[in-house]
Amino acid sequence: MPGVATAQLLSYAEVVDVDMDSTNDVNFADVQDYGHRVVVQVNKACMDGLLGWRRLTGQARPSAMLVDVSGFRTALTTALNSSYVDIDGVTGGLHYGTANMNTNPDTRLRAAGVSANDLPLAFMLYKLYGMSSATTLDRVYNLEDAHGMLASSTVAAAVSESFVGAITGAVDRMFRDLMSADPHRFFDASGAPIAGMFEMNRDAPAVGTWKLATNDSLEIKLKMMFQSKVTRRGVAGDEHDLSASGSQTNEQVIINPGDYFYVRLQLKADPNAESGLPPPPPPPPQYAPHDWTLVGSASSSNTTTTATSVAFTGGYNWSAGAYSSTRGYASGFTLTWKVSGDIASMNVGITDNLAAVANPVWANTPYGINAGNGNIQIREGYTQVDNYGSFNSTTEFKITYDGVKVRYYANSVLLREVARAANGQLMYPVIGLEQTGTVSEISFLPVIA
Repeated sequence: MPGVATAQLLSYAEVVDVDMDSTNDVNFADVQDYGHRVVVQVNKACMDGLLGWRRLTGQARPSAMLVDVSGFRTALTTALNSSYVDIDGVTGGLHYGTANMNTNPDTRLRAAGVSANDLPLAFMLYKLYGMSSATTLDRVYNLEDAHGMLASSTVAAAVSESFVGAITGAVDRMFRDLMSADPHRFFDASGAPIAGMFEMNRDAPAVGTWKLATNDSLEIKLKMMFQSKVTRRGVAGDEHDLSASGSQTNEQVIINPGDYFYVRLQLKADPNAESGLPPPPPPPPQYAPHDWTLVGSASSSNTTTTATSVAFTGGYNWSAGAYSSTRGYASGFTLTWKVSGDIASMNVGITDNLAAVANPVWANTPYGINAGNGNIQIREGYTQVDNYGSFNSTTEFKITYDGVKVRYYANSVLLREVARAANGQLMYPVIGLEQTGTVSEISFLPVIA
């Protein structure tokens, strides 16, 4: 009857050489030195409002530009006062996350809610006790002394100012990286590239936004430097007792002036994040033009007017126009409108001399936007200033005056501004047309302080 086999170890006498696949040196990066990735949710509309691009006539490619720096700074301050998620945080170690720090039951941890001060505080507690969530109850006598190390507004201002200083450098590189990583976001619904983005030659200026998507993130590496030392004082022989009792104490320097740590702050675009900006004011009364005077070949038989629209039915060849003398404003105004129809050329603008409005109307309109054949032009009297991209029936045009400058917009994007000294003369809306088309949703408002 055969015996039962037992497992044996058989040793091979030869040594087999195995070379590693990689010929590169291995250099581990300590996440503490490199900087934890800390996420805050920033209002997406404010991030969209900050980051834009433009391409001037003849420019080889579009470049980044900043728009509403002030609004972005306010939104970032609000985000820094909300909550933090530390992607690289270690429970029981260095962790900047709000939820982790909230496990400390000490109500003295913060002066008034979450703020950027949480970042140096988490680092200090880690250096003192080995973990950012270490309890400070009955352990730290004067925790309040750490409340004023860093304000959220200070971080927001530093980031905003850095963006302004790096607009042609690091900010523009971010824009080029975005174009390279996801060029399809710069195409419209029909699959055509947005005008100004990718053409080899550009003979008209163009502007646009970065088209940030929800959860897009901007990562900014912050170097946070201590200006004063951080010490731990306790009863001699008991390094964990930091109460004020005891006559013999020792003091240990934990952080020296000039010591620093890094945080890779990730600003995540969130459409639902608080912006910190005041709600928009209620719309002012609509002082829309409603008493139109037709000029040239425009008449009641070929032109239809309402309180907020003027529609021409054709055959004018720049001999038709309309103006409203219902209300004029000298110190400031906002004129908005849209155009639609088979438009060869539609010129809408303002004038301070109604007596001079005649054929051709556009030549007697000192400040106007001409929309025709899908293209935008700015005309100032007989002068065609420049071309400014394309439009469609959803494009909202706007001309504003604040007593100092006249500004032209398309869909809230500033196209041009020109100085005009206030002279007390009233300004009125005026329309000139080459063939057919409709000007609608006309609104002419005074500047509301």
